[in-house]
Amino acid sequence: MRVLFADQYAQPGGAQLCLREVMEEARGRGWETHLMTPASGLPESMAAYGNGSKSVRDLLAFGPDTIRAALAMRRVIRRHQIDLVYANGPRVLPAAALAGGPLLFHAHSYLGTAYARAIAGRCIRARRATVFAASNFVAGPLRKMRCAAEIRVIYNGIADQTFFARSFASPALTIGIVGRIAPEKGHLDFVRAAHGIAAAYPATRFVVYGAPLFSGDRYECEVRRAAFGLNLEFKGWTEPIAEALHSIDILAVPSASIESLPRVIPEALSAGTPVVAYASGGIPELMRPRQTCLLTAAPDSEALASAFRELLRDRQKMRWLAVNGRLEWERRFRLERFQREVCDALQQVVERSADLPDPAHAVAGERA
Repeated sequence: MRVLFADQYAQPGGAQLCLREVMEEARGRGWETHLMTPASGLPESMAAYGNGSKSVRDLLAFGPDTIRAALAMRRVIRRHQIDLVYANGPRVLPAAALAGGPLLFHAHSYLGTAYARAIAGRCIRARRATVFAASNFVAGPLRKMRCAAEIRVIYNGIADQTFFARSFASPALTIGIVGRIAPEKGHLDFVRAAHGIAAAYPATRFVVYGAPLFSGDRYECEVRRAAFGLNLEFKGWTEPIAEALHSIDILAVPSASIESLPRVIPEALSAGTPVVAYASGGIPELMRPRQTCLLTAAPDSEALASAFRELLRDRQKMRWLAVNGRLEWERRFRLERFQREVCDALQQVVERSADLPDPAHAVAGERA
């Protein structure tokens, strides 16, 4: 089987790591894989659009970029007789739809704007594409449009981060946030909550692991200004992630309402690091409150600080969350399950599409 994988970014965000893991499994099955990104075959400007609502410049560039990307994909499809195009994000979906051939769209993030939903829906419907969604939350808008041949929810899997058993008995615990520094990740709320904790628990340390991928550094500068006077250290991007998770005692995930499933949550479960998170986006459908994590009463810094205080006062609860979280990872979020489920489904899509006419050919026949 020959698969063309297309991604809108070359930098290693969560969706890109998922793609890498799917490709590893595909190669292990003996499939022929090809990868196109803005660093290899696609227009480099596709990775430079702003996140969220797009500027006029982004919108004007999108059409020409999509046409160039589609032509590049079509050449690869014809040269290597590709059986399936795997679009790993909404920016490359229109180009993949224009390029032709059986199409699968892997939706890792919530389509938050009306124009993004409209474009995605039209592309999916035109190609009779199959959709994989990272959560039911992400799948919701696409299901309402009834645009896909099939929408299948496949929760992400995570490699074993090595369980680190801790007593959490030290008076000087470390609370951290890990991942891309961006407004939707809630770093400012984390810093505001840290100020509230520092007064009552002065021995507590705070740490930020991450960098402003896919965007400029304006937000990071704002976070650093807000953190002035705190016992807080910025560690930068860290690989492997297990080292960061083992160095902190409480992981904060104050993500915005559009968050699908932060990859760092199952990573923390695997590592035995207790999680405090907002009940936003797809997080509640995947976590068991007070069993595998603490979900805050509200998505704000005061509620976040309150949850921190609850754990700082109750170290037994921290140990309970750590052990239960590890068991939850073993039961639901193993990497091998994710890889197997995705690639089994990919094979089914290719086998099914072999018996169907190409939608583009069908449309051409109707016009003739």
